[in-house]
Amino acid sequence: MAARLQELEDEDAPRSRLALLTERELIVLRQLSAGKTNREIADSLDLGLRSIEKCVSDLKRALDIPTTNELLIFAANEGIVFPEINAEPAEEERETPNEPTGSEPVASDQPE
Repeated sequence: MAARLQELEDEDAPRSRLALLTERELIVLRQLSAGKTNREIADSLDLGLRSIEKCVSDLKRALDIPTTNELLIFAANEGIVFPEINAEPAEEERETPNEPTGSEPVASDQPE
């Protein structure tokens, strides 16, 4: 009786939808999440472009996700992979030489 109760609890436990995916689908999802194009994924896996397109379609169907953008949001929420962040700050994020960065002492108008 206890074993059957455990089985029922296991069936009711929430499962990650990632468990629905094949190993290849997970690989493709990771590479998509890393910003690779279908062509780049196909080349890296030595597969045809149509095979990758079908795999992405199968991913969306298995997860009941209508668009690739939503698929990428799902992947990020599941912690599959985070896109690489460019180490160089954007032009507008760079500090100008005349602005204090917080590490230099700030001159005051008061005499010491």
